[in-house]
Amino acid sequence: ITGETVWAVTGCAQGATTACPLAVLSSPVGGGRWSELAPLPAAAEGEPISNSSIGEAQLVLSGESAWLLNANLPEPALVSTDDGGQSWTSLSIPCTQYATMSLGAASADDLMLACSWMGAWPAPQEVWVSDDGGIQWLLRGREWFTGRQPPLPDVGTIDNGGAPIGLASLNGTTAWMLNDRGDDLVTHDGGAAWAPAALPQSAAWNNAGGGEGLAFANAQDGWTFNSAGLWATNDGGGAWQYQPIIGPVPGWSPSS
Repeated sequence: ITGETVWAVTGCAQGATTACPLAVLSSPVGGGRWSELAPLPAAAEGEPISNSSIGEAQLVLSGESAWLLNANLPEPALVSTDDGGQSWTSLSIPCTQYATMSLGAASADDLMLACSWMGAWPAPQEVWVSDDGGIQWLLRGREWFTGRQPPLPDVGTIDNGGAPIGLASLNGTTAWMLNDRGDDLVTHDGGAAWAPAALPQSAAWNNAGGGEGLAFANAQDGWTFNSAGLWATNDGGGAWQYQPIIGPVPGWSPSS
């Protein structure tokens, strides 16, 4: 959702046997007709790789700007629009050799991209940032590359025992990272240094991991959820309050 508009991206259904190109649609937040936006560049609609029949494209919004990342392709694609979806431009991806990617946008200019190879644990991973909407990228963090050190003094270590599966960027310096098989992390220096995030933990996994989803409406108000329930923050993630709207699964405790 951005402003008074909600956007959605459609792709193939599970087990689809015929081609079904991705499409981006929009509708007024209050309800109404869905309209398909301008067609995506062909590079973003390629055949998905063999591990899935779903395109799994990620749509990220900031004002009138939007980015669509389709990483589940033999050649991953990133496209953007700065006119509300009337036209799309192809952008380069700095880490196409990775199996998974997550994109976050703090503004029309400030982007963060987390890339990881989840075939091994801990997963080799990198964090890249852009201050021009994805035209150029700068490596900010790297971890778990055997015999390969950060090439520059300003490239930090992520210190992550899991693998990035989601990003929520608040501004050019602060971002939250959701992880698979590892605690969630937060950075306050644009991705060079990361620390464990104060997100609610899941007792079912011996307090490993945390939020499975995370979103912020602004720099202060956000929500996170896992299989134990839903939490909200109104101080930028300093403290989280349990929300009984989605009740816990029997046996769970809000304090877990």
